[in-house]
Amino acid sequence: MVCGGVTTSPSERKRLIMHPTCAQNACLNQSPVVDLYESDSNYLLVAELPGVSPQGITISLESQELRVEARLQPTEQGPPDFARRFKVPREIDEQNIEADMRDGLLSVRLPKTPQASARRIEVKVN
Repeated sequence: MVCGGVTTSPSERKRLIMHPTCAQNACLNQSPVVDLYESDSNYLLVAELPGVSPQGITISLESQELRVEARLQPTEQGPPDFARRFKVPREIDEQNIEADMRDGLLSVRLPKTPQASARRIEVKVN
């Protein structure tokens, strides 16, 4: 199965090394499930946010920290209903990050920079 450009079959799926932390005083007692995956060309964050509209979601990236906030009522002020921060690797192509919401699942695709993609190194014989 392919989700957000990342193959999610058990044989090809790897857990992403990102360090989630809750935003100060902003997490619910029961935070939504967030899965992180890695492929050769992308990182993928998938968050279960049932009942949240795309207008209620704010995603930002600053200083290698991806922040995801969600509000059940997008017009509300004050702290979000859900907030998580993730430390992301340096090799993220910040200009091409994409997010979409479908059936209560938020998918955030963080493409790797071309130099970060796996490549084969030829061994020369002298």
